[in-house]
Amino acid sequence: FVYHPQYQPVKPKGIHRALGLPPETYQHVRKAVKRLVQEGKLAYAGNHLVLTPEQISGDTKLTRGTFRQAAAGFGFVRPVPTGKLAAVEDIFIPASATSSAMEGDLVAIRVRGSRRGGQEGEVIEIVQRARRQFAGTYGVQDGRSVVWLDGVAVGSPVDVGDVRGLPVEQGDKVVVELVKFPDQFAAGEAVILEVLGSSKNPAVDTLAVMRQFALQEEFPDEVIEQARQQADAFQEGNIPEGRRDLTGVVTLTIDPHDARDFDDAIFLSRNEKGNWELLVHIADVSHFVPIGSVLDDEAKKRATSVYLPDRVIPMLPELISNHLASLQPHKVRLTKTVLMEMTETGTIVHQEVFNSAIHNDQRLNYEQVDLYLQSPEDWRERLTPEVWQLLRDMHTRAMVL
Repeated sequence: FVYHPQYQPVKPKGIHRALGLPPETYQHVRKAVKRLVQEGKLAYAGNHLVLTPEQISGDTKLTRGTFRQAAAGFGFVRPVPTGKLAAVEDIFIPASATSSAMEGDLVAIRVRGSRRGGQEGEVIEIVQRARRQFAGTYGVQDGRSVVWLDGVAVGSPVDVGDVRGLPVEQGDKVVVELVKFPDQFAAGEAVILEVLGSSKNPAVDTLAVMRQFALQEEFPDEVIEQARQQADAFQEGNIPEGRRDLTGVVTLTIDPHDARDFDDAIFLSRNEKGNWELLVHIADVSHFVPIGSVLDDEAKKRATSVYLPDRVIPMLPELISNHLASLQPHKVRLTKTVLMEMTETGTIVHQEVFNSAIHNDQRLNYEQVDLYLQSPEDWRERLTPEVWQLLRDMHTRAMVL
């Protein structure tokens, strides 16, 4: 609306009115405009009129975008898309023109000609910092207490002032908050928030990574409560309408021996045409995460489960990730199923995807399957005939593929 050629500057209330939205949605419009301003896609003029950033500055060579830093010190900025959505190319920022920008910062840059031909940019303003807290290593340099920041392409450490009274020693991992960001001309300044411990301790390294990337182990109470509600509402015997009931089909999982969440299960059989049908069942996590819920918002923030040497920080509470949405043995679970029909030589002739419910008949680990493949006959008494034959068929098909 704002980028339309015939747009006349108005306040958020005017945008709300022009879009013809219900009165109760005005607060949502205000929040959306504010968020777009923070992202550099819109800007406020005097009296809170809403404009594009270019209209505010009057500088057609000025643009905004997210700064991405390379290890060598230079970086790239992907401009905020303006007008009609179209592909935009990253703009190269030489190391001498990055100012104090760090990874993920929203920056304003001025585009200029490059001596090598083409265009490059210069950071002229840090619009919004991606973060202010960093992990790092404490030390003393030229009699000053300093910290070398982890994962930051800055050649010099930041000053942390007088640390007397803090239980910190040379080489300790610490967490700092930057007061003044370093650039190519001056060292930054920071304050130590937390002393994690000796960098020689592997557990401290893990803790430093968690602080560095703001990885939260604990879930907010309201997220845990919603996960409990989903667990209470789920009944194994009741298959939701619209799902194919595959609980009578022999199904198995193969995972590492110490796995706690089982993401996918399989079944293989011949159909009436003599072709092979492979069913791959993927745990239907989305069924337990209502769109727009606190569970959904928390999952978006975390983006993925993070696997560290001594722990896993899950994307969703374990009630869901390790229970409701885990294809546990001898349990009925909800899944997304991919059906692939293939010829004897492995050519795919048909495929489809659908919602389903399955029963996991057998949980196996990789070591067990290796032993089975070495001597199938030794496993006849340990497995049901259906599972024993399924493994045999799976190995035959795998060798063909």
